[in-house]
Amino acid sequence: MVRAGVRVLVTTHSEWVLEELANIVGRSRLPESEQNDIPANKIALPASDVGVWLFEPKERPKGSVVREVALDESGLYATGFGEVAAALHNDWADISSRSQETG
Repeated sequence: MVRAGVRVLVTTHSEWVLEELANIVGRSRLPESEQNDIPANKIALPASDVGVWLFEPKERPKGSVVREVALDESGLYATGFGEVAAALHNDWADISSRSQETG
């Protein structure tokens, strides 16, 4: 769809979706000789056709700060979602542990 000129917007909190977007850009950066044996269902788009923006809440005034996230040196979009996922898991583990103690 992007190659046909359609603007595609996806909202996510998934590191996996962002990693696949990074892979799509990464494939386009491979030398042409390395792209020949990539399966047809593995899309490649230049970074100019893929964008990632992070919406961060702000307190005063209420709303969000929007910032573009660039690919880092390793070729990934560094958003900090990994820390959020770890914190959520640790919270779940704490709740689970407490409910087993009382149950």
